[in-house]
Amino acid sequence: MRRGRLAFFALLVFGSSLFAIKGFTWDMGIPKFYFASVSIAVFVVFSSLKAVRKPCRLGVSVPQVFALLFGVYACLTTLQLLGTLPQVFLTSLGFAMNLLLFVLFSVLISAERFDTLLIILQLFMFAGLVIAVDAVFSFYTGYGLLWGTENNPFTRGNLSSVIGNVNFTTDLMAMLLFPAAFLAVSKKRIWRHERIRHIFYLSLFSLFLIVIMIGQTRAVYYSVIVSVVFLVVFLIFSLLRFKLSSFVAAFSKLFVTLLIISSIAIMIVYSGDNPLTSGRFSFSERLTYTTEDSISVDVRILQWKAAIKQWESSALLGTGFGSYKYLSTENMGKVLTEEPEYMYVAG
Repeated sequence: MRRGRLAFFALLVFGSSLFAIKGFTWDMGIPKFYFASVSIAVFVVFSSLKAVRKPCRLGVSVPQVFALLFGVYACLTTLQLLGTLPQVFLTSLGFAMNLLLFVLFSVLISAERFDTLLIILQLFMFAGLVIAVDAVFSFYTGYGLLWGTENNPFTRGNLSSVIGNVNFTTDLMAMLLFPAAFLAVSKKRIWRHERIRHIFYLSLFSLFLIVIMIGQTRAVYYSVIVSVVFLVVFLIFSLLRFKLSSFVAAFSKLFVTLLIISSIAIMIVYSGDNPLTSGRFSFSERLTYTTEDSISVDVRILQWKAAIKQWESSALLGTGFGSYKYLSTENMGKVLTEEPEYMYVAG
């Protein structure tokens, strides 16, 4: 990869992951979102100009076709807001257009060489490392390195880091967890010193998993568990479909073993009362508490039924991209009228 392209992708990744200026904005998500949007728009424009000068073949997969159609549909359905909520039309249209822009970027970036994609992936890993270190340090000390926040140690909110939200931080860690696992166990030559690469990404995987554990976000717990199930099913299919020897040879047996041991050890440690948890939380208890938390379940069911009400009002044309937050209160009222047993949730 040429230095100019490498610098651009590094700027895109680190800017969209870390960009937030204290004292300039109270919302740490919007600056990153628009930083990424502008950067991707520049990438799309330059890619288009390059295609005009030198036509190239761009392959589009079936999932990408559906994603592009959804992006176009999101922009078109936003026109509905002109009649219902004209004051938020431009905001909604902006988000819908950004969705289409992000999908278009995914199509263009998929045409890059595998080595280029691998470099971009590792840039995301390094950005995740910065966020994870800050989150763990802040959780145990109460002091945020990047945002300069101060709070009590062992407080879940400390994990927000520069992401601004604990749930979003753990979501990011979950998204980076499996790529880190792949980079830790793959035998494909990526670095000059491969043993260092294996150790580094194994440590990174463990760090991401620790952030997920102390984040106590049940939705992320379940998403990781379901992802592991899908991964196991895929591995079984691959073993049956392809030759066992060639498939196993692609991964380091030593680091696969260490990865499994590390995962089990972290889950055990963060399920007990010890200096790393200070008895404040337990991964296993948090996971099993879901069925007992009836209020949390009912709140989500109420929100889901409100969304169904909104969809029923315009099933084909939609009600506008991102309009749920504006129309949910009205639709929750309709649900409560029909099902008053949810009244205690609203109260």
